[in-house]
Amino acid sequence: MVAEARLLLSCLRREEEAAKLNRLQDYTVKDWELVLEAALQSGLAPILFRTLKALDAELDIDGEVWEKLRSVYYLSAARNMRLYHELLNILSALNSRGIAVIILKGAHLAESVYGNIALRPMGDVDLLARSEDLSRVDQVLIEEGYSSADGMVSCQLHLAPYNTKNGLNIDVHFSITRPPVARRFDVAALWDRAKKDSYQGVDVLTLSPEDLILHLSTHTCIDHGFNNGLIPFFDLLHTVEHYKGDLNWERLWDRGTEWGIERSVYLMLALTEKMLGLPMPQEIKKK
Repeated sequence: MVAEARLLLSCLRREEEAAKLNRLQDYTVKDWELVLEAALQSGLAPILFRTLKALDAELDIDGEVWEKLRSVYYLSAARNMRLYHELLNILSALNSRGIAVIILKGAHLAESVYGNIALRPMGDVDLLARSEDLSRVDQVLIEEGYSSADGMVSCQLHLAPYNTKNGLNIDVHFSITRPPVARRFDVAALWDRAKKDSYQGVDVLTLSPEDLILHLSTHTCIDHGFNNGLIPFFDLLHTVEHYKGDLNWERLWDRGTEWGIERSVYLMLALTEKMLGLPMPQEIKKK
């Protein structure tokens, strides 16, 4: 791991504040410039700003570095507010026609798991629809001003992306991962386990906590081969912390084994522990 990333992760690890503060007080101006560079490249600048804000009075952070972090944080908040406004319009239109969708990844994580939409960058919005509803979802999105390549399937996961001039891109999924893993589980079971939620009064569905972690693991390890940066590990960290009281690790492991992705789950948790200080669950560690 390059020096910049090590310095950045050292800022963001879960640990006692005194220990972190003692270490960060030794950072030089050059160190903070490297931290900023790594944070901007990885999309973690908003999280870094929020983390350091509580320690700012005790740290000698270069003024230009601090102002850049502040600027990126508020720009992220503004952008995501616009995206959520448009997303809520889409969800309302789908709900009015009795079409259920499950919100996947960033759009769910930023609002419900991170608890602060500024912290989680979103390039697009991913929605899971039932196969029999795909044509109806396509019709709603076209009516709402979106365009796509005629709703054609662009991969083994979702339809061709939908986009508008306002910058919001939507991927309509019919599965959460590609074959061969997709052949090992019943998509209908994801719907049976889905959880009800609400965003600003609009009813939505999200994956169950166990299915969410399985999805994060397959998305990073299998679909992307770890080429999607550091954000997935923060997604896992925040997901585990948010659902701590509701997660059934034995059930998750059994389901992961059934899907043939238990090694991916273990690796994701092990790397998140090493990089971010999230303790490996004992139920998983003993496997």
